[in-house]
Amino acid sequence: HIDIIAPESPEVSNTNIPADVGKNCIYYLDPAQGGMFADTAAVNSVDIVGTHDYFDEGNTANWPKLKSVSNNKPLWVTEVCTSSSLPYDITSKNAVVQAKWIHRSFTLADVSAFCMYSFYDTLPPAGNIGALVIYNGNSVIIPKRYYGFKQFVNFIRPGYVRVNATSNNNNLHVSSYLSPAEDTLAIVAINDTGIVLPIVTFVCPASTLPVMQYATCDVPDYSTTQLGSVPSPVSGSFVADIQAMSIETFIVSLNRPTDITNYHSSQPVLYDLSQNYPNPFNPTTTIRYALSSRSHVTIDLFNTLGQIVRELVNGDLEAGPHEVRVDASGLASGVYFYRLRAGNFI
Repeated sequence: HIDIIAPESPEVSNTNIPADVGKNCIYYLDPAQGGMFADTAAVNSVDIVGTHDYFDEGNTANWPKLKSVSNNKPLWVTEVCTSSSLPYDITSKNAVVQAKWIHRSFTLADVSAFCMYSFYDTLPPAGNIGALVIYNGNSVIIPKRYYGFKQFVNFIRPGYVRVNATSNNNNLHVSSYLSPAEDTLAIVAINDTGIVLPIVTFVCPASTLPVMQYATCDVPDYSTTQLGSVPSPVSGSFVADIQAMSIETFIVSLNRPTDITNYHSSQPVLYDLSQNYPNPFNPTTTIRYALSSRSHVTIDLFNTLGQIVRELVNGDLEAGPHEVRVDASGLASGVYFYRLRAGNFI
């Protein structure tokens, strides 16, 4: 079995002029322009419509048109970088532009995969490069776009489903994603202005648990920093300040229904949202969780580079409440994440 990803051209624009022949993914596909999907054999052969995204700094990519000519194939952005008009820098502007590309492709075309062209590269003499991590000959540079990209990677995991979200502010771009177990809603808000947007109201499902807020921006110098929690949306809404030129993720822990077996009767699942306290932790924190049935559980502790620094749990556990105590001794100061996996659920 071979998956064919095509055509992987670098542009998603409205037209294809002679100088751009070979660049426009829509032009390659559109039967009305003599594209490859005018051929039934080509349609049947292509498993995934892949495109690159190099020319959307002005948010002009025609994602709805690409979706309309894709013949209901899954859409992936298989290569993207910030091009010469947006060279690497240490500010969050670069990260915000890239995050808006992700936002637009997800919300306008239902893109289901997004890949940077390179994780790591060396800095050329011209100073323009789009890799997430850069080596300048003397040291490693981690631009803000690395942390902005991680806002999506850390909190929107495989299996999450994008759910409808709208914004009444043209400078605030919002998308939301529901976990497979339907117990977590991740809301990503991108502020592309240089001013703080104060007291923004988010309408969402009601919950009795606090909403966790994370941000990538310039002031203070956040990388992907947990700002803390905002009051729980007991009445179906919460408010928060959105930092200037920022990408922010809000994690809403939804109250689970009483009869969890109605949702996932064939799989062992977490029936109670995992919680850790105190947070921040020093010198210890405790992670509590509960299982609806016997399952294999792993809990790993990660640093901000995505490296596993501790394996906390790895074994078969019975149904019911559980907890694990994390000792911070030996860990460098910083932000850490834990991943709790029970059966096929994370």
